[in-house]
Amino acid sequence: MKHTFPRTFTGAEPLPTAPLIPLSPAGYLRLRRAASGQSISAVAQRLNAGHRRAGMRNDITTALIASLETEGVVAKHRVTLDRLRSVIAFDADVYHQLATEPPALHPAVCRTCGTSAWDHDNACTGCADNARSRAA
Repeated sequence: MKHTFPRTFTGAEPLPTAPLIPLSPAGYLRLRRAASGQSISAVAQRLNAGHRRAGMRNDITTALIASLETEGVVAKHRVTLDRLRSVIAFDADVYHQLATEPPALHPAVCRTCGTSAWDHDNACTGCADNARSRAA
C-alpha cells in the first residue's frame, strides 16, 4: 500500500483561493447602506422626512428597501434608485451593471464597503489602510 502525504507549501507558491461569488445589486446596496452606518428603518425615515403621513409611509418604504436588499430583486425604475441615492451614497451605473451584465463584465467593487474606489484585491484602499492600522 502506497501512502501519500499532504503537499507542503514553501511560501513561494501562492495558496489556492476560492473564486469570488459575483456581487449582486442587492448585495451592493446592502454594503453601501452598511457603510453609511444606517439601518433600513433609518434610511426609510430619512426618505420620508417632512411627509405629513411619514409614520405610515415608513412601513412601506422600509419594506421596499428590505426588498431591494433581497437577493434576486432588482429595482425596476431609475427614480427609485435616484430617491435612494439622496440618502445613501452609491453609483446607480454600478448597480445597473451588476443587474444587467454577465459576471465577467461586472465592475470591481470593494467587498467590505462597496465603494467603486477599488484595487485588484476587491477591497478599496480605505478599507485596506484601515485593516493595516488595526493590525499594527
